[in-house]
Amino acid sequence: MQLFLIRHGETPTNVAKRLETRVPGPDLTPTGREQADALAASFVSRRLDAVYVSPLVRTHQTAAPLLQGRDLVAVELPGLLEIEAGELEGHDDRAAVERYHGTIGAWVAGNLDRAMPGTITGRAFLDRFDGAVERIATAGDEVVVAVSSGAAIRAWVGLRVDNVDLAFVADHVLGNTGVVELQGSPDDGWTCVAWEGAGVTAGATDAAGGVI
Repeated sequence: MQLFLIRHGETPTNVAKRLETRVPGPDLTPTGREQADALAASFVSRRLDAVYVSPLVRTHQTAAPLLQGRDLVAVELPGLLEIEAGELEGHDDRAAVERYHGTIGAWVAGNLDRAMPGTITGRAFLDRFDGAVERIATAGDEVVVAVSSGAAIRAWVGLRVDNVDLAFVADHVLGNTGVVELQGSPDDGWTCVAWEGAGVTAGATDAAGGVI
């Protein structure tokens, strides 16, 4: 299967650099809507068999232009949700943001039992996202888009993709409507073909607790 994991378009909380993970979440900004239109234009000549989104409004709005002119509807999967911020929700200070990303970095480094303050562990997140990918794979489609959130995509890819590690995801922030192209399956494993249009060369794995 060819799986495109796509981060949603820009939101007001992205602009404010504030942690916002609650459902349904904010709408896209005007810039975010332009990004979604540009994303759709970049896929206009591509075959797409299915499109999946998370329960967050921003993922639905990002996917909507992709569906125009296609006989498809977006399928909502809770497993594609952003990683909950817990006690850090709503914070925009540097310490909170670094703690959030540092926790996710620890998961990618192998400490899956560490919890985001007041909420989900890495193991629970991984089980949830794995379940979504398994659901996508069992549908039997060959070319699939899944619109999710930046931290969730980077964490799952860092944990499940054979040529991407913590050092890579730490160095490669995924921009709004950034695309990660994968080939593979849950049974055979996954390879990253391209990250925001560029080929992938993984570096050495960073130490536990690294920030992504």
